[in-house]
Amino acid sequence: MAKLLVTGANGHVGSNLCRLLVDEGHDVVALVRKSSDLRGLEGIDVDYKHGDVLDSESVRAAARGVQSVFNVAAVHATSGHSVEEIMRPAVEGVENVLRAAAAEGVQRVVHTSTTGAIGLSHSSGPLLDETHWHDDPQTTYFQAKTKSERIAWQVADELGIDMVTVNPTGILGQYDHRITPTTKLVRGFLEGSGMTAQGGVNFVDVRDVARGHLLALQKGRRGERYMLVAENHELRDFASMVTELTGIKVSHAPLPRWMIPVAIPSTGLLMRALGKKDILTLQEAREFIGRWGWFDPSKSKDELGFEARPTRETLDHTIRWLVHSGALSPKDEKRLREKCPPDPAWN
Repeated sequence: MAKLLVTGANGHVGSNLCRLLVDEGHDVVALVRKSSDLRGLEGIDVDYKHGDVLDSESVRAAARGVQSVFNVAAVHATSGHSVEEIMRPAVEGVENVLRAAAAEGVQRVVHTSTTGAIGLSHSSGPLLDETHWHDDPQTTYFQAKTKSERIAWQVADELGIDMVTVNPTGILGQYDHRITPTTKLVRGFLEGSGMTAQGGVNFVDVRDVARGHLLALQKGRRGERYMLVAENHELRDFASMVTELTGIKVSHAPLPRWMIPVAIPSTGLLMRALGKKDILTLQEAREFIGRWGWFDPSKSKDELGFEARPTRETLDHTIRWLVHSGALSPKDEKRLREKCPPDPAWN
């Protein structure tokens, strides 16, 4: 078994990846800040190294003696953070990680990107694959992740680093304590602030994403990108699964893209007046409404053996996590608690 470094180890993907690696018998070095929320890592044995991907010396110290690095660190947010807070860890952080890996003789780096760096389509076909790049990202997060991956490839080539990237689509599932934007979509449906619009989505279970990282380490070809994606669905059909699982009906807004600049701000004001939390931002509306995030899973399936579980199973697990992690209002939690029991594996 190997000694492996995970940056961003306390985040949604990072904590699930650490759990999988520990279960597989690996020695895990977890790079976290002293102020990090470590709830996602409770109950597992990892070697904590305090530092930050923006601090090159702390990254190099954490990378000392490890065989491979999973660079998962990122600020996954679309609101509540400045552009610099989202951009710097993605752009400067990846270069610090790669230079530390080169200096310490790390065998391989698996860099976590996103399908946000692949892009979205204006129609339901053809499906996007790993050859595509997002040429007009609207959210700061997609801008940061696209720029980060491009810089990662440049630095890896410059330093001769064995690197692969994984590009997960929207991630749902357990141990999302800080509630990422993808999980907020589901919470919005449950609490009444979310509604659907024209467009296509693809959501993958965080447990499958963790497995995809390990497969990329073990089987990925140097210099390749691998999307970690599940089933393609119309957003309206995805919301119908919420109704089937919970009985909660989700409204549909047939909003054309030209109405976004007017409709989204006014809707946000109304929802906030009603005390709703998860409001679609203008950036998110421009990114996703009338767009299709539909992807071809062939490469990861053929080369890595990656298989994602059905979307309905992922959604069910996510709803149960939200109900039992304290993420919902007391009223909504009480309404759903009996119908959506917790997973016995959760701490």
